[in-house]
Formats: sequence, C-alpha cells, structure tokens
Amino acid sequence: MLLLNPATDEETGRTPEGVRIDYKPEIEKNLWLWDVRRERNRLVTVGDDWNLAVVTGASDSIDEAVNSMYKNVDGFSFAGAYYRPKSDFLSLDYPTSLLNRINYGLEKKLYQLPFNVKVADIKK
Repeated sequence: MLLLNPATDEETGRTPEGVRIDYKPEIEKNLWLWDVRRERNRLVTVGDDWNLAVVTGASDSIDEAVNSMYKNVDGFSFAGAYYRPKSDFLSLDYPTSLLNRINYGLEKKLYQLPFNVKVADIKK
C-alpha cells in the first residue's frame, strides 16, 4: 500500500520537509521509504514528493494478506499520512473496487495470479 504525505508547506506550496517518521523495527522488511532522509538519529521527510512509503503484507489468502499489511501500517508513524481504507482492499460492493478490478483482469485473462484463488471467494 502506498502511504502519502498530502500536507503542503504554506510558504513554499510544496510537501513539507523535516517532518519526523518513525516505525517499529518489526515492520522494516515490509517497508520501503521514499521521500525520506536521515537527520542525526531520526528519519525525516525530504520534501520533494507526496509519496512517503510503501507497506506490504503477505499471507496465504488475500484477506489475511490485507490484515497483515494493515498490521504493518499500524507500526508506521507519520502525522497526517494518507492511505486507502481497509475496505477498499476487501470490498466487492462497487465495480471499481480493487478486488473487482483484479477479478476483471483474471476473467479477461490479462494476467494470472501465482496461486489458484478466485478473489471474489473471500469469506468475510
């Protein structure tokens, strides 16, 4: 999942720099930082981009992988970070939801998943 920094510096009109970022060490293998630099003993934003980080999760099913990803997001700390709500990853209630888009691509044979599961078979 992409984590964004939607804040804007009032003086420059750009993404603010020097804003502190923290995360729990156990999520490090599932975290890829983007617009970040080390300043002394802490991580802060560079201020060049809205993209802040990517957080992943993994499991044997899509719903468990999403739960794993959100557990990792909970270990990330940045005031004002924006990311998709969990329901966007698991909903089948609207045609452009992520799962419905995945199912569309599977049905049209645009790609295949490395495991045999119909995404709509997720049990809630």
